[in-house]
Amino acid sequence: LGAVPQAAQAHLLNLAEESFNELLNDPAFKIFKWPRITSSLQRFLDWDLERRSGLSDLLVETSGQIEIPLQDGSLFKLTAQPDRIEYYKDGHIAIIDYKTGTPPTQKEVEVGFASQLTLEAAMVTRGAFAITVKNEDIGESLYVQMIAQGELTPVKINATKMQEWTIKHYDGLVQLLNQFRNPDMPYLSRPYVKFTHRYADYDHLARVKEWSAGAEGSEE
Repeated sequence: LGAVPQAAQAHLLNLAEESFNELLNDPAFKIFKWPRITSSLQRFLDWDLERRSGLSDLLVETSGQIEIPLQDGSLFKLTAQPDRIEYYKDGHIAIIDYKTGTPPTQKEVEVGFASQLTLEAAMVTRGAFAITVKNEDIGESLYVQMIAQGELTPVKINATKMQEWTIKHYDGLVQLLNQFRNPDMPYLSRPYVKFTHRYADYDHLARVKEWSAGAEGSEE
């Protein structure tokens, strides 16, 4: 694991050429944008090589699952496919998620608006993937922002906080699942209005447009 496979650069370039095959026929794209894409690939390979030092195992887009027993006797299956899980020889792990957009802030992770990495970490500690580790072995969690200009920017979550939030978010998920097993539990389409987007997935079921029009004035 200490070295990047020799064919990695050529393989990535071939994949990119297949993905952009039609655009490569455009001289403007090939002259101005294609070099930035190939530069991005090389930056990723350089970053990957640096990350491999000290690894004992590496999982890439490996699917995992755990079953969560609920109070009514039912089971909830939690599944995930982390972008990258790194196992280090000293026993700690790192969980990595790639982002082409803006990564969540530490505060967004803390309050549970971005619980992807914390729940994946909880799954790792419960045997969902190849190697099971303890919560205190979650040494690093980070989002890696990859943008078209070829830049690669890691955004690291504090390790101590990550261990704390992993427990908190998993317990919160179990509590929420138990609540929603209650037939009287309401399903709110916009539970946190301040942080909602203009359109949400369940607005049509909640008839948001109708009651919003009533509050703001009638619409024709």
